[in-house]
Amino acid sequence: MRIGGPETGQRVAEADRALARLSTQTRAGSAFALTRILERQEAVSSSSIEGTNSTLDALLELEEDGDGDEDAKETRGVTLALDHGLAEIRDRRHDAFEVPMVLELHRRLAADMAGFRGTPGVLRTEVVWIGGHGRDPSTSTWNPPPPDDVPACIEDNMAYMRAEPEDISQIAVIVRAAVAHAHFEAVHPFQDGNGRIGRLMLPLAFAADGHAPLYLSPWIEAHKTDYYEALKSAQQRLDHGPIIDLLARAVIGTEQEFNATVAAVDAVEEEWRTRFRLRRNSTAERALHLLKAYPVLRARTLADRLGVSFKAASDGLSRLEVLGVVEEKTGYARNRIFVATRLLRILSRPFGATPD
Repeated sequence: MRIGGPETGQRVAEADRALARLSTQTRAGSAFALTRILERQEAVSSSSIEGTNSTLDALLELEEDGDGDEDAKETRGVTLALDHGLAEIRDRRHDAFEVPMVLELHRRLAADMAGFRGTPGVLRTEVVWIGGHGRDPSTSTWNPPPPDDVPACIEDNMAYMRAEPEDISQIAVIVRAAVAHAHFEAVHPFQDGNGRIGRLMLPLAFAADGHAPLYLSPWIEAHKTDYYEALKSAQQRLDHGPIIDLLARAVIGTEQEFNATVAAVDAVEEEWRTRFRLRRNSTAERALHLLKAYPVLRARTLADRLGVSFKAASDGLSRLEVLGVVEEKTGYARNRIFVATRLLRILSRPFGATPD
């Protein structure tokens, strides 16, 4: 197995430093407030890579009122799986990487996938192939192992992520995550949903090592061709250098994007506070910071998050609506949804675009 040359090694070292910086940043302030949004950006981008086209605002609205189209509901499956995986990692660290956890992730991911091929949470029992132009694998680019071999292969994958049978603690987590991801995608353990589950394993691998669960799918979506070519190199030639280099670049690029986002949303909040001079510790004033994590919300959500009455939350949102901080979207008298449009525009921009 090849893992790249000196240039890749230097990039991995740079990415390790970026990962350490991000892990420190995301424990406080605006960066911490954005972690909820980062998880949902992961869901939107990872689903988009697989052809499920939803949006961040559609997903956030679905979470507020339970109403949304099939794509939004399918995208929500990624967040449900991710929430479960992060809880398992918090409790058990590397020991959480077991086949039952992967099956549960898949069950939560695929529960609302329209037209899902197979049974959610069950390893595939059919022959599959990747790529090609026909109904048989004769023109495929990769043929995953036959169904009878899948259980053993996925157990090997989990053992590697648990750092078994040998101690691989001296190998950079980015290298380990890249190798494990390429192997997971090569095994293709499920009938459908493999890409999304495999990409979820990346933030879980970082979290198990004590880092922030960095979400790389937005970067990967912007570099899909490179991503698929790197996976093919690992699968067809056992050359893992390209996928390791790609993930290192993804970490570095994600840090840059994260810093730009934090700076932009902080600037908006500071502008609001300077212009409007809301009463200190009022519901409206406290809501300004919460909007970074909940740019789409109802009064009930605001009340729950701030620990205030429903009336205080409603009055606070009405005050912010008058000031132009939020807009009411439904037009209803009850169960209204408010949107912080300026923040949502920043958070929803294409990866790499300059924040407005």
